[in-house]
Amino acid sequence: MPTHQLRSSGDVATATLIQAIQQAGYDASEPAYTAAEAERDAAEQATLSTGCAQHSAAGILAGAIDDRGNAGWLPALATGQGFWIAIGLLIWPSWSTAADTFFTGAWRNSATITPT
Repeated sequence: MPTHQLRSSGDVATATLIQAIQQAGYDASEPAYTAAEAERDAAEQATLSTGCAQHSAAGILAGAIDDRGNAGWLPALATGQGFWIAIGLLIWPSWSTAADTFFTGAWRNSATITPT
């Protein structure tokens, strides 16, 4: 079971890093990436892309509503309840999708976090 992980950036080859760690007297290996993990990651990336697009669309809609509200072009809550319910129904699905993706990923990843 690994006790430490190394993340690096740049142009150093993985084999070179592993060799340097082994020369320092430690055991090192590249973690195996299974087909199931690759499939899960691809599905998660597709979900994230969709969620980001939906969240962006909801944000643009919310910004446009805010701008028009500040300009006084939108009905007051007391007289335009149907309008505001419709707006809420338009925005809610995209934000709930993005929130679901975030919290599901956070919960799954919490199992792999090691306290320091």
